[in-house]
Amino acid sequence: MVDLSDHEMVGCIRKLNNVKFTPKVITCRNYSAYEPEVMKEDFRRVNWQSLYTMNDINKALEYFNDTVKAIFDRHAPQMVKKVRGKPCPWINSDIRKTMSSTDCMLRKARRTKKNEDHCHFKKRRFLPQNTIKFNCPARIRLQDVINFLALKIRDDTARLRRDMSETLKKGIADKDKPLFERRIYIHLPKENEHEDQPERPMIAAGGILQPIDKRIVRKIEALVGEGVKTVGEMKRHLQQFVKHELFQDNKPCPSKRNRRYYPNNVDIRNHMYRATVKNMLSKIDQENLEKKIETWKKDSPDDSIFFRTCSVSPYDKTSEDEKDDITANYKILKCLVLNVNSETTTYICDFHREQAWERWLKKGDNGLTHKRDDVLKLLQTVAKSNTEDD
Repeated sequence: MVDLSDHEMVGCIRKLNNVKFTPKVITCRNYSAYEPEVMKEDFRRVNWQSLYTMNDINKALEYFNDTVKAIFDRHAPQMVKKVRGKPCPWINSDIRKTMSSTDCMLRKARRTKKNEDHCHFKKRRFLPQNTIKFNCPARIRLQDVINFLALKIRDDTARLRRDMSETLKKGIADKDKPLFERRIYIHLPKENEHEDQPERPMIAAGGILQPIDKRIVRKIEALVGEGVKTVGEMKRHLQQFVKHELFQDNKPCPSKRNRRYYPNNVDIRNHMYRATVKNMLSKIDQENLEKKIETWKKDSPDDSIFFRTCSVSPYDKTSEDEKDDITANYKILKCLVLNVNSETTTYICDFHREQAWERWLKKGDNGLTHKRDDVLKLLQTVAKSNTEDD
């Protein structure tokens, strides 16, 4: 049994299915000492006239290859290198350079611990593209195909496919994995599939990530102020807002995959949290309650409100005589609480109320440990009821 504290929960992250790929040995060239101008000068010094005097074409080709290879080996010698990890054909040299510079900024921000370096890293981390096109019908399609080499059918019939499928399922159930190969097909859109495409080369990253529309963000803030608490309810409101307000008068609605108008659950939850914090007076509960009490006093000056901070108790700052008076007044107040007026509003924290119930039900002296869940469910039902009949 693990006991959790009031507001600080302990969590951990565990990475599963961490597959390690076998490294490959490749042959490449080392360009660390490569100087283009010096290499051009070496090519200019070669006597290329001897190629034209050779009568045998094979000897001329061999002379040309040996000369070029000797210059390449001098400026960029060959080297053997181990390559680890899974190949990513969609990552080119520009993306790798950007990833490397971002990692350097992150290491610098962790080393210096300066706010300026951290801001530079955050700006570099989300690098916007200047070719984002909204509502473009072009799509990049990926197909993951697994080909079982030993399981082939003679004819494409329903019966043969069904029999081969049963054979495959039986082999997997018996842990007899058949030999297979996996292929990923990437279908890139053609240039004529794009809409409003400018006269310049396409950038592959353009249009993949889109920020949420500002009107959607304002709608989320308004709905949070009206009392919407769950992500599912917020998503339903946003879908109706996009359909009936943003794209009304028979305008074509964007695709459900367009995150600009149909954000995912994580984006909705983040914007709901920002709207909640924006409406709060302070992020600290004690300061927020203190400012809320000031508002209550202005709105209802006749109400009596006692506020006790969690850090310093007023009882610790008083003298011995004042402590005796406070103790006597506390006993009188304790008796008056039993006969409190029905017009008085009592504010009780739901979290601490249920926490007190759980602690009381856990005690074996109370005799309800075997029915703790049932009793707790009944108490929650009573607390949420609006009338005595409920």
